[in-house]
Amino acid sequence: MNSLSKREKTLIYILVCMIVFIGGIFLLVLPSFEQYSKAKSAYDEASDQLVITKASVPDYTTLDANVKKVKKELEEIRKSFYEEMNKEDLDQEITQLVVEHNLVPVNLSMSEIASEEVMNYEAYLKSQTKEQGTSSKENKTETTKKTTAKVYNVTMVVQGTVQDVQSLVNDANKTYSMKIGSVQYSEQQEDTKQMTITFKVYMM
Repeated sequence: MNSLSKREKTLIYILVCMIVFIGGIFLLVLPSFEQYSKAKSAYDEASDQLVITKASVPDYTTLDANVKKVKKELEEIRKSFYEEMNKEDLDQEITQLVVEHNLVPVNLSMSEIASEEVMNYEAYLKSQTKEQGTSSKENKTETTKKTTAKVYNVTMVVQGTVQDVQSLVNDANKTYSMKIGSVQYSEQQEDTKQMTITFKVYMM
């Protein structure tokens, strides 16, 4: 076998060095590339999780605005009710209301202030719509949430026309704080009657 020339030996040496160099690069690069791939995958997963988390977390700016809006509405409703007052103040309030409707107050009596449970609107609707054809076994006792309000029952005898009393009833029933429970008429003159009006006054 012919021995290799010096030139060939040099070429083989260079080739071996290149193979070793390239192999070394692969040995260094491949683990780094694998680590990069894992890191990139973890980053993408974390980014997706962040998007999902942001979507599920409430927008506290909007939530705060909604709370303020509801609070304002609550304050407006609260203003529609009488504040808790004593008998003398309520006497003046009812008398003034009656006089403003061209009625003459004759006599006024008032119960002591009491706490009364007021059924909420949803519970009221449920009580008005009863299911038909249900057996007693199917009926379940349902606990309804109720609100407690301070209530005065006021009875006032007035003189005036039916039209003025009707106007008083309409105006009183438009408010949150006062309702007319009943009106009883007793004949006196042709155009003037004496009437007994029962008010229910709610206070907060």
